[in-house]
Amino acid sequence: MKTFPLSPSLKEVVRRIQQSGGRLWVVGGAIRDFLLGQLLGNTSPSPLREIDLATDLLPEQINALFPGSLRFGERFGTVVVRLGGEEFEVTTLRREGDYTDGRRPELVEFTDSIEADLARRDFTVNAIARSLPSGELSDPFNGREDLKRGIIRAVGEPSRRLAEDGLRAYRGCRFAATLGLEIEPKTLRAISANREVASQVAWERVGAELQKAMTAAEPSRCFELLRQVGLLDHCLPELAVCYGVTQNRHHDFDVYDHSLRACDLAPAEKPAVRWAALLHDIGKVETKTRQGRDFHFHGHEELSARLAERALQRLRLPKELRRRVTHLIARHMFLYQPQWSDAAVRRFVRRVGVEQLADLFDLAIADRLAKHREGRFHLPADIDELMSRIEELRLDETALTIGDLAIGGAELLTITEKPAGPWVGTVLHQLLELVLERPELNQREELLHEAERLLSNS
Repeated sequence: MKTFPLSPSLKEVVRRIQQSGGRLWVVGGAIRDFLLGQLLGNTSPSPLREIDLATDLLPEQINALFPGSLRFGERFGTVVVRLGGEEFEVTTLRREGDYTDGRRPELVEFTDSIEADLARRDFTVNAIARSLPSGELSDPFNGREDLKRGIIRAVGEPSRRLAEDGLRAYRGCRFAATLGLEIEPKTLRAISANREVASQVAWERVGAELQKAMTAAEPSRCFELLRQVGLLDHCLPELAVCYGVTQNRHHDFDVYDHSLRACDLAPAEKPAVRWAALLHDIGKVETKTRQGRDFHFHGHEELSARLAERALQRLRLPKELRRRVTHLIARHMFLYQPQWSDAAVRRFVRRVGVEQLADLFDLAIADRLAKHREGRFHLPADIDELMSRIEELRLDETALTIGDLAIGGAELLTITEKPAGPWVGTVLHQLLELVLERPELNQREELLHEAERLLSNS
């Protein structure tokens, strides 16, 4: 087995704990991802960002070894060690009693047994530890073999393990997507059987898991599993009701499948675009009408944006992310025509916002490609043409935003005795509208003249 990558700071943590007579293991996701990388042929692993460590030393001993460390989760014995600009969570080995609230164990006891500590973990692929610095592997539940087989399996009896902590249901579905594994049948049945426990998980914890799922090559695997086990109805009912909702002749898939495909096709490094792709059509359920032999969904983009805001707010996702997602959804139904004038192109940029253009085009491309089966894929040439026209306008230094105007609020205050107020922004917006139509007006004297005219007529 290849050597586990150790940063200089982690080497120092190992040294101090070893010199004090303690033992140290890398546990959980860090060793899981390292082993999975080896199985996939990653022969030169890079240092891992998040490394969880387990030790047989007590929390107060860790605090003494690393002055300035932060002890949190007093009951669970976790200390955050800060060293060389890095942070490591170091947790004392422990065993747990019964869970009665679907979240936390009633009893936590420190132990010196790594096997006992691994026995309390959720899935076998997370119940692996590697001793530092020796590299000896502890794998009492055959997690490494499950990685080879490509499965996610609960530690111990699946139903009991899934009943202990409701978040484990969401984590299992998320791991299936991010790790590219399949949930083995008994564990999948246990997730479904304990969905009532999972439905009691705090929304911010659910939202955090779904955010992580968006980093997967195919986030759809997570959402489809949630639907199969009955949890999508709980966490994203707006998406769940799209299942089986047929579309018009321009689509090969129903609203649900189209949405999942669009999400997968959106850039993995852009979570806002992926959320927008997943939720961009959820308003179609309520706006669907039949006209002749086909269906129409007039105004679905506005309703989809409102429903998406409600869903993302429920999941306690960040306000800025929600703003970007809903803006993209509300604007995703643009239909470019080659006969658009340059002024029409500039007004389009004005409505969308320069900073959102790239994301909107990414969403539009994912939306288009997700309409048809692979054999009918076609790249949207109209979007390429629109992007080229916008780039030409920007190279010509055409004003597209208020910041591009030749004057600002300070200049407006020099031509009037009115005190600063909301009127400044109003006039600047009016000036931009004039410049979008007639770019040659974007000269200081011309704009001041137009501003005086606007103020005299107000």
